[in-house]
Amino acid sequence: MEKWLKKLVKTGEQGLMVRIDRRPDIKDRIEGFVVGASPEIVLIHVVDPSVRFNGYTAIRTIDITAFRVLDDTNSFAGRALQLRGEAPVSRPDVSLVDMGTLLATAGLINELVAIQEEKR
Repeated sequence: MEKWLKKLVKTGEQGLMVRIDRRPDIKDRIEGFVVGASPEIVLIHVVDPSVRFNGYTAIRTIDITAFRVLDDTNSFAGRALQLRGEAPVSRPDVSLVDMGTLLATAGLINELVAIQEEKR
């Protein structure tokens, strides 16, 4: 596992919220908690703009361009969740080997799995 990916995984182990930047120049950033990772895929328990947990997002590691830890000094959302006693739920029982396997295993435990193709 690459050094940057190990650091990203460590944020999840420490319960730290992160902001993920993706390529190719996708403006929407993903904020949440890392709940699983492999060399191919990172799984995030997403925190939406209303400061609520809103499902999971799987991101191919090759699409991650940067990440930033959102701590008490730069994240209202992280503080708000903590004050409400809310925490990310550990990784659902899905495989992170590759996208095909992820979708197959997610489909076994969820009634709805959404796939979004982003502009490249």
